[in-house]
Amino acid sequence: MFGYFIGSLTGGFIGDYFGRRRAFRINLLIVGIAATGAAFVPDMYWLIFFRFLMGTGMGALIMVGYASFTEFIPATVRGKWSARLSFVGNWSPMLSAAIGVVVIAFLVGG
Repeated sequence: MFGYFIGSLTGGFIGDYFGRRRAFRINLLIVGIAATGAAFVPDMYWLIFFRFLMGTGMGALIMVGYASFTEFIPATVRGKWSARLSFVGNWSPMLSAAIGVVVIAFLVGG
């Protein structure tokens, strides 16, 4: 979560400095490299480090992606589509957790 916080704070500045498209690619590369590194860690300290990097990249991706989304939507429907994006972004973590509970209960037999 701290990585998300840092990424969210720096994502806008990175997008302004490098441009939104390049910043999106840089952050996606950070997430990809960190995820690959996390798959091959020798101990918990390296896992924490790579998960922090993944969170930083994801936090920045969310900021840059949302800014890019609002730039390319026509002004006449921007509010409607921004509300839809916010709705999905806010409800999807809770929905995925609920689905996970049901699937795990089914797989375990409970």
